[in-house]
Amino acid sequence: MTTMLAIVVSVNIFLIALLCIFAFVLGYLLRSSFISKCKKRISELEKDMLRDNARILELEKEKVELQRVWNDRNKTNQP
Repeated sequence: MTTMLAIVVSVNIFLIALLCIFAFVLGYLLRSSFISKCKKRISELEKDMLRDNARILELEKEKVELQRVWNDRNKTNQP
């Protein structure tokens, strides 16, 4: 006759529920922290883009002004 050894494991349903709630809260906090860091980085990149675009517009304005001055000089120097 074979005897089977049984390992008795008592599971407390409240402990499982508590672990699930803890895992949910921990996941939520980690995810919200990650999202916050991403939003901050996006904001920094947007500011950099605006600054760079402003610089490009400033250079374009200078270019147009120099072209206008150059064209005015060429018109006055023609015979």
